[in-house]
Amino acid sequence: MSETLTDILTRYGAIMLDIDAAEGEVDDEIAARLTEAEGALEDKIERIEALCEALNGKAKSVRARVAALEAHARACEGKAQRIHEWATSQLEAAGVDKFETPSYVLSQRKSPPRLEVENEPALISWLRDHRPDLVEIVERIEKRGVLDLVKGGEAVPGAAMVRGMHWRVG
Repeated sequence: MSETLTDILTRYGAIMLDIDAAEGEVDDEIAARLTEAEGALEDKIERIEALCEALNGKAKSVRARVAALEAHARACEGKAQRIHEWATSQLEAAGVDKFETPSYVLSQRKSPPRLEVENEPALISWLRDHRPDLVEIVERIEKRGVLDLVKGGEAVPGAAMVRGMHWRVG
């Protein structure tokens, strides 16, 4: 059974402790152990990163397939909508407001009222003057712009630039 990454790193750490105990002196025995541990670590990391690369490739492929399936679903829904609209327009043209088949019942009903906004700026202005309770103001922070201010040296209360660490695989 091959060593786990944890086993290899534990062995590597023990070698580093031996080097510290020898006050930095690396004799032939420690050098051999170190070379073996580094080789095992390199092999393990190589296999792990190859697996990650394969999984990322599979994820990309799955996303592409999902996008294709979503496009196909939208096309099917659009086709169904157009066919349904054609059939109901034929019923309307014939003056039929209810039609039954063994599986389906089609009947015309009044839709609930909905608002169609014809001129949003004018509507907002009127609502602010007459019914401010019906106007919602949404504020959001433009983080990229604030980051640019902080990078430029401006003191921005309540904001700080942070820089994390990440591993890059090349």
